[in-house]
Amino acid sequence: VGFSAGGTLALRLACEGGSPLAAVADVAGTMPHVACAAPHAPAVLLMQGAADDELRGEQAALRAAGAPRPTHSLEAALRFWAAHAGCA
Repeated sequence: VGFSAGGTLALRLACEGGSPLAAVADVAGTMPHVACAAPHAPAVLLMQGAADDELRGEQAALRAAGAPRPTHSLEAALRFWAAHAGCA
């Protein structure tokens, strides 16, 4: 579980596949723009407030302040994890 940048880190750890994670939760973070090598899709819980003016879900891509890589919107993250889990 992580909040803000910690949530982004939790999603990155889920993608790196180095340790078998059963689940991750991201609270007010963003989906990092990284290749996902996880052999299986962990359960993923994504939480963002509807009034969050910094991480608006309707944006196609977000740029975290000072982050070296771009991040994805909430909708893009939802689509990514659903596809990774084999959901339609």
